[in-house]
Amino acid sequence: MKKTDKRGSELLLNFLALCVCSAIGAIGTTEFYSQRVFADVTAAATPDYKYPHTQTTNKDMLDESYFQSPYTMPFTSSPLPPASVIREGKQIPFTTVLNDPEWKRPAYKTYWSPALSGGRWSHLTLRIHYALHRVFASYLTPGIYYDFAHDVGIWDEPVDPSAIVEKNPFEKMLFVVMQADVKQVYARGNQIVITAVPRRNGLHMFTINTRDVPSTEPQTRIEPNLVQLVTESGHEIDYWVV
Repeated sequence: MKKTDKRGSELLLNFLALCVCSAIGAIGTTEFYSQRVFADVTAAATPDYKYPHTQTTNKDMLDESYFQSPYTMPFTSSPLPPASVIREGKQIPFTTVLNDPEWKRPAYKTYWSPALSGGRWSHLTLRIHYALHRVFASYLTPGIYYDFAHDVGIWDEPVDPSAIVEKNPFEKMLFVVMQADVKQVYARGNQIVITAVPRRNGLHMFTINTRDVPSTEPQTRIEPNLVQLVTESGHEIDYWVV
């Protein structure tokens, strides 16, 4: 009996030692990644930090003209109230590519690190710019899988490429809506209005045919298109210019 008790005590001590070592290892790993993220954010927030692929600093990008071009486009000249587009515009059919109501918007993606791709998607001003929006749009050009997907933060989402690949990249337009339940899409002139119910979570990606919205076709396009995410009663939640 004493012998058995002694053996049991040894096994218990070994088990406890293993748990302690595992905990220490986990803490060390967590500290490593925490320090990595902290270092990335700190570097990107330093005014004199130089991005490898552009050789520009955050101080350079504080210049308003640098930030507005080419990363933002001029606003539509005379937009109509969203309620008018809903009431008088044309309802546009759309095809869902991905709809995940439980999706939670991440605060950080590893490919936003200055250490990856020469810091291409780590620009502090761009990170703020994209974080301020929850609706995005782009033509199906090759860049949709590169800068667009990485900047928006959807590069690693499970999307079937065949669902959005077209021979003519301007035949369709992709829309990405975060934290909203999309209901309908309307268009009038160069305005595209997406009605939705705001949510805390959710990611909805869908496409429309540009032939259904003539202002989005390159040959008939006169000025940028204003994309508005609104409530069903027409109150704007967010916007994007494309």
